[in-house]
Amino acid sequence: MAKVMISLPDSLLERIDAHVRANRTSRSRFLRELAQRELDLEDADRGERVRRLLEDPESVRADSVYLVKQARWSR
Repeated sequence: MAKVMISLPDSLLERIDAHVRANRTSRSRFLRELAQRELDLEDADRGERVRRLLEDPESVRADSVYLVKQARWSR
């Protein structure tokens, strides 16, 4: 398992420490589970968007046109 070093505001670290003490866990476990939960939510959201697009193919065309125009406008 890899180890990482991160920087957090003191106030956030204090809140994390209070949470892990109250739940009798570790910072590492808390942050690992939080990151995993967030990534799982992103994956689920992405899957839901794909499912909706597949159910309504016309929305793909509308979304792609909008994205192309948006890319052009941002130049």
